[in-house]
Order: sequence, then C-alpha cells, then structure tokens
Amino acid sequence: MMPYDVDCGLCGFWGVVYVVDSGFSKQRFYNPISDIENLVVAPISKASARQRTGRAGRVRPGKCYRLYTEEYFVKEMSAEGIPEIQRSNLVSCVIQACSAIPI
Repeated sequence: MMPYDVDCGLCGFWGVVYVVDSGFSKQRFYNPISDIENLVVAPISKASARQRTGRAGRVRPGKCYRLYTEEYFVKEMSAEGIPEIQRSNLVSCVIQACSAIPI
C-alpha cells in the first residue's frame, strides 16, 4: 500500500480494480522553529478519500475498501487537506526557482 501524496507515479496504474484506503498518507511538513522538513503520517481529507475511490475501476468495475467508518468520514475528516505550499519551506522553493532561471 503506497500513499498517493508521496508517490504520484500511481497515476499510471490503469489496471487497478481494488483500492484499500487506510485513511492516512505520508506528507512533508516543514517546521520553521527547528528548520527541519519531516515526513509525517497524517490523516487524509475527504477530497483525498474521494480521489482514492476514483482510482479503482477505471478500466473495469472496481471497489474501494476503506479501513475507517462512515461516521469518521462524515464527522472527523476535514473537507480539504492543507495545501503543499503551506507545508513547505518557501526559502528552498524560491532558491530552487531562481536556480532554474538562466542569468
């Protein structure tokens, strides 16, 4: 089982018929106090859960098995996740962008 947030290469698996959704994914979070970027297992949002469901059955009928209750989905999950730009070290993003521009 691979979390989609970290490995976007899953987009190419068109033969997927079954998806097992744990309700968690590995996400990068930047801590400005310690100046460290961590890979954290965090709960997914409702939007991510719906996207995972859509991965099953693109070519033929499929099924998504969620390892959490419908009550958890409705009451506990956030509607949207935290955007990556709010979880990233913007200094490194700016340096990386500037290094791509020829002088």
